[in-house]
Formats: sequence, structure tokens, C-alpha cells
Amino acid sequence: MKNLCPYNKLAALFCLLATFALSTQSCNPAIPKTMNANTVVLEDGMYLMERGGNHRAVIYPVAPDEKIITWNENFLEYNKKMKYLIVNTKEFAAIKLMETPVASAHDNGFKKLDLSLNNSSSAAFAKFTQKHLNKMIAIVVDGKAVSKHEVKSVIDGGKLQITRCNDNACEKLMMELKDNVSN
Repeated sequence: MKNLCPYNKLAALFCLLATFALSTQSCNPAIPKTMNANTVVLEDGMYLMERGGNHRAVIYPVAPDEKIITWNENFLEYNKKMKYLIVNTKEFAAIKLMETPVASAHDNGFKKLDLSLNNSSSAAFAKFTQKHLNKMIAIVVDGKAVSKHEVKSVIDGGKLQITRCNDNACEKLMMELKDNVSN
């Protein structure tokens, strides 16, 4: 057998460890084999949630309009029982803000983040939530889900709140969303 790492014993050890790490990932049923092919950083917004889970049997097959995302673990909504969410990317409502988000105290003891959507985003949220009443949606920021909800009513008026986040999560989210400010 030809030696693939002829340089020295340290290089051989590195190659062996790298090969072991890569080969064990595909053996773990909780890690999708094609995770990189079906995972992208999505635009910040509201997406229709198709399903969620931890194992290939629940996640696959993934349709062309579906993408696999994970939870942002900084938020209380993070669900360890559902590591992966599959969202439909065919249509979504982008989060475009009129002004920088404002953090304030919520009556439940956690911080809340108040968002003011710009006109086009406000219209998109109203249209999206009207179409998807009583369905599950995921709010995605920086490519990860920060919350999931059942759409109970149309979101119109351009005002949103993200609640139940810890102080560090709200600060991080504010930093990530400040680039979404446009008129």
C-alpha cells in the first residue's frame, strides 16, 4: 500500500486523525451526509417551516426549494430535541428595517427587541402571514433560526418584537440586524 503521508510521523498522524474525523461524521445518524450541499446562509426573514428533527429519516429527502438550518443557541427558543429545521425558500418575508432595533426590558424579566420594518418588508410580512395562517414559520437571522411560531394572525403595521432572549443574545441580534436598516 502506498504511503499517502510520506513526510514524517507527525504528518502521518495528522492524516490519520483527519481521515478518522471525516469518516466518523458520515457514520453518525444525527449528522446529515450532505449537510453542506443543502445548507446555506439564508437572508434574514420569516420562512415557512416544513419540518424539523435530528435524524436523516426526518430531514431527508430535501426538495429543491428546501434548505436545512440550525438553531441559534443564544435564544431561549432553542430546541435541543430539534437540531435541524427544514424551511421552504421558495418564498419568504425579508427583515428590512426602517430604524435600528431597540432593546428594552420585557415584563417576563428577559429583554425584548422591538423592530420597525420598512414599507416593503411590512407589506411582505402581511402577505406572507396572510397566506400561511395556522402554519409553522421560522424567524431566521444570520442564517440560523431564532424562533419558530404558528402564524395565528396577519402581521401588519410593520412592528415586530423578538422576546425571551437573554441579554447577550439581544445585543448580538441587534448587531446582526443593524445592517438590515434601509428605507
